[in-house]
Amino acid sequence: MRNRRLERSRADLANPTFAHLGVSQICFRWGFNEAAHFSRVFRKRYGTTARAYRRSALMVAYADNAQREAKSDPGFAIASDCNAGCGLRSISGLG
Repeated sequence: MRNRRLERSRADLANPTFAHLGVSQICFRWGFNEAAHFSRVFRKRYGTTARAYRRSALMVAYADNAQREAKSDPGFAIASDCNAGCGLRSISGLG
C-alpha cells in the first residue's frame, strides 16, 4: 500500500498540473501524515529527495512542452530563443 502511495505522490510531483502544490501538500494528499517520514521513504525508494525529483521532472516536462510548441508554431521557437539569449534579466533589473 505504501508503495502505491509513493508512486502516486511521485506522479503528482512530476505533473505540471500540481506545480502549485507544495511537496508537503502532495504527501498529505496521498495519506502520509508527516512530511519528514515521507521525505525519508521517498529518498530511500527513489534515491533522491522529493524536492530534487520534482525540480528535475518539471524541468523536463516544461522543456518537452516547449519543444511541442516550437514544432507546432515556428514563431514560438524564434521568440523563445530570443528571450533565452537576449539578457532580459539584466534589462528588467533582476540580474
